[in-house]
Amino acid sequence: MNCSATISGLKNLSCFAGLPTTGLSPATETIDGTIVSPFKSGKTLTIPVLLSNTAKIEQVFRDTQKPGHPRMINLDPGYLNDTQVIIASTKKYGNRVYLRDGIYADLTLYFNRRTFCPVSKMTFLDYKTSAIIKFFNYMRKNYIGQINQFYQLDRQNEFWRQEYLKKGTYTSTKALKPSPSLSILINYLDNNNSDTVALKILDIGCGVGRNSLPFAKNGAEIFGTDIIEEPLNIFKEKALKYGLENKIHLQIHRMTERFPFRENFFDVIMDITSSVNILKLYSFKIYFKKLAEISKIGGCLFLVTFDESDEYYCWLKEKYHEGHFITDPNNTIVSRVYTREQIIGAAENTAKLLLEREDVIYSENVIADKSYNRAYRCFLWKRI
Repeated sequence: MNCSATISGLKNLSCFAGLPTTGLSPATETIDGTIVSPFKSGKTLTIPVLLSNTAKIEQVFRDTQKPGHPRMINLDPGYLNDTQVIIASTKKYGNRVYLRDGIYADLTLYFNRRTFCPVSKMTFLDYKTSAIIKFFNYMRKNYIGQINQFYQLDRQNEFWRQEYLKKGTYTSTKALKPSPSLSILINYLDNNNSDTVALKILDIGCGVGRNSLPFAKNGAEIFGTDIIEEPLNIFKEKALKYGLENKIHLQIHRMTERFPFRENFFDVIMDITSSVNILKLYSFKIYFKKLAEISKIGGCLFLVTFDESDEYYCWLKEKYHEGHFITDPNNTIVSRVYTREQIIGAAENTAKLLLEREDVIYSENVIADKSYNRAYRCFLWKRI
């Protein structure tokens, strides 16, 4: 077990290793509740403390089995990083390092040539199996992704904070007019006789409100989220100026986190060029599932993202890309421009695609004092 594992990884491990799970949420009442939750709450647990916790789980199983039988389950907590897997043990051997409280660290696997490898003949046989090594390779990849995402978010927050306060590298942060692509959503709502006053609209990455404020002026109730406080404060000032403070609800939220809204709540959800900050394809798919959960049946999901032919991102892709990822030299933020197929695939089984359109805005966008033709790909879905 490793303390940096995600809950989804632990669920997979529970099934993989035959560990006890609950029908509602595997691992929640066993591994997650006993071991992982303290890490999520900010407490630091050492391997000896973890071994004490797993020993309690093992004891529950021993109490339910007949005397003399081999133990039903053996949990050995440990530590995983990008170079090694270390397992805790109470047994003293020459190759193990003493930690404390009678607990030793057993270096079990090390990473070499794109895979974990057994350290020596002393490595337990089950840790030499291809299935176990495949699992730890997966956990290593996820661990590195978590670390990268953490520093990415930290850089991202600071850059956008300065951008809204004084920098002005991107004209979109100062823009007052809504995105031209918003006409797709407006026309759809008009053609379907939607009563704007009755609409609940979620604007993800709302910024200063240029895309959702027009809806609020027409009576809609707006819920806006962004990753930092600065643009939300500007949005609040605008709401007060127009007497819309009771119609606009704003909060800090990251797209990779669970949305703080109940299911079947929104009539319209807008994401206008925010999803490029989701770097992993599986996270992108989970993101769509979350959107579908909080959207009403028959509600609209409106996504605008940069097309692969976008002039600015094409320039970046030629100079600063690594695989699917693009690093912007103006801010060191990593983005991902998803393909049309990836976007449509992410929404599969959750929403019906109603409309797709490519928009090219000629020299509208100025970035670091240079003009670029921006190419957008717009999608409109109906929640099913």
